[in-house]
Amino acid sequence: MNLKDLAYFVALVEEGSFTKAAARMGVSQPTLSTQVKRLEQDLGASLVERSTQKLILTPVGKEVAKRAEDIVLAASDLEHAAAAQADSGASEITLGIFPTLCQYFLAHLLPLLRRERPRLRMRFVECRSPVLKENLIGGEVDAILLAEPFEHRSVTQVPLFREDFLLAVPAGSELEQPGEVHMEDLKETTLTLVNQDHCLRGQTEEVCRAAGALSSQFAATSLETLRYLVALGEAVTLVPRLAACPPIDQPEGMVLREFAAPKPGRDISLFWRTSSGLNPVLEDFAALIRRAFTPSATAPLRTYQMNTITLSNS
Repeated sequence: MNLKDLAYFVALVEEGSFTKAAARMGVSQPTLSTQVKRLEQDLGASLVERSTQKLILTPVGKEVAKRAEDIVLAASDLEHAAAAQADSGASEITLGIFPTLCQYFLAHLLPLLRRERPRLRMRFVECRSPVLKENLIGGEVDAILLAEPFEHRSVTQVPLFREDFLLAVPAGSELEQPGEVHMEDLKETTLTLVNQDHCLRGQTEEVCRAAGALSSQFAATSLETLRYLVALGEAVTLVPRLAACPPIDQPEGMVLREFAAPKPGRDISLFWRTSSGLNPVLEDFAALIRRAFTPSATAPLRTYQMNTITLSNS
């Protein structure tokens, strides 16, 4: 029995057919079938029922499938570990990020990486939080950023930073006032939020409930849509701080206001598989982010002038 045979079998189980599994692995269907048969010979048991059109696993096949996926994933992590140990400065990380953070976070992260970790190669995957969790466990990504809990026995969590929310209001509206916003100022105010596909929806709904604010029946598909609705005078909303920091451009007609303490916001954490061979690289990456995205370290990122209102997370 070897790892390649296990990898072919895992592909067969995940794809549900010999044809699709062969295409995924870049081999012919007879080759994949031969590899699976060899695995069956090594184990001394049939793994797949071959008399039906639909792929059906035998009881032994189901048990092997559970274990084989973990073994193949662990082997992949081991390869990453060896590569990282050989040249830690030139490692590669595939990072998953949810949509209402992705572009705004990357606007600050990429210049930071070019300056501080020029040899660290990164790939980015933008997906909703539930999909990110599945991708992490399945090995499609090395690490993910979340603003919600993720409790799993094989996952490590490192808190990174707290991202405050700002109140975004149309210029010239009654809510464009000097000074900080207090939660009670929003009582009976209707806020427009993103739709249920985004974790930001639940987080901003909590703010609405705490403030006695109302949520509009209309829900935007993206944070960008919300920002421009505010600029057009059609909405009031909550904007995460990184979406309001240069180099992110702000639409004309939108005014951003700070909340009084305690400020509403969301907590961003980095998650990765505990078994990952990239542990040292990911720990270093997390430490870099924590240093850069703290109030004292990111004053240039988080303090700026917009619409005559100075915004700072201090």
